[in-house]
Amino acid sequence: MSILAWLVVGLLENHDRGRFEVFAYSTAASSAPSAVGARIAQAVEHPVNASRMTGREIAERIAADGIDVLVDLGGHTQGARLDILAYRPAPTQVHFIGYAGTTGADFIDFLVADDVTVPAGAEGAYSETVLRLDHCYMPGGDPARAVPQPADRARIGLPKDAIVLCSFNQAVKLRPGVFANWCALLQQLPNAVLMLGDPGEPARQRLVAAAARWRVDSRLIFAPHLPRDEHTARLAAADIALDTFPYTSHTTTIDALWAGLPLITTAGETFASRVAASLLHTAGLDEWVFHDPAKAFQAVIALASDPAALAAAKAKVRAARSSALFDAAGFARDFEGMLLKAAGRHAA
Repeated sequence: MSILAWLVVGLLENHDRGRFEVFAYSTAASSAPSAVGARIAQAVEHPVNASRMTGREIAERIAADGIDVLVDLGGHTQGARLDILAYRPAPTQVHFIGYAGTTGADFIDFLVADDVTVPAGAEGAYSETVLRLDHCYMPGGDPARAVPQPADRARIGLPKDAIVLCSFNQAVKLRPGVFANWCALLQQLPNAVLMLGDPGEPARQRLVAAAARWRVDSRLIFAPHLPRDEHTARLAAADIALDTFPYTSHTTTIDALWAGLPLITTAGETFASRVAASLLHTAGLDEWVFHDPAKAFQAVIALASDPAALAAAKAKVRAARSSALFDAAGFARDFEGMLLKAAGRHAA
């Protein structure tokens, strides 16, 4: 829930109260208070704690509240509640951001996308009607997010003079071929280390064993979970973010770019394989989107081997903080226009 909450809080805080009355139904099992939860409760007119309600009870509550457009954030992800939407409690039902692909559900009318994640002509792969935003479908802006200062490398266990490659994607995305490419990068960049989010002991052992076959296991650094602002400062101390494939970085791309960190991605044919490409496109950083993994590999080598080019790349990413990707108010206006379009189209 927390990742999705951070993604939508800027959108909700910027919604047009003169045109929209927003109900937010929280179905998260945990009721522990959080800073982002408090912000969402302030941002919407009607925060509803539905964590102890059955799917039918929540659906009945939604119908009784007279919701015109119901927006699902979960899809088929862990803890999601498509069972609620199966009761069809609202006349228009939309899937948004939580699941990078079609739900395949006949009770979901619309899927939120953009021209990169679902290119023209690809609509047949989706059971929903595809609605495209002008920019990336994923909101990246949070007006309250601080601009990070890079953490001191020594304090966070990074070598001072190394090229720090990193990836904080979930371990489930680290396919053998992807990790082998990263080990090959370390072989070709003898002054580089690879910082990964710590996946836990079993996965950590397997990654170290795989890296040992490339004789680069000593250059893996496993980083513990940190609060959001501390994590962003840690990212700002790195040099280049590596991307996974075919399930590319989503929120991790937003975090890297906000930290001023270049991210190099490969785009494929599926929604999930094109999200990082969409985020980079919206930030004006298309030069780091490749359709050939070998070219992405060489781009990392080139950037890591040229200090001047790397410094220029970091400066360009920092400048992208003023791009449409991080414009929460602009995203809110576009999203609201899309919802009105969806409601009108469905009613017709």
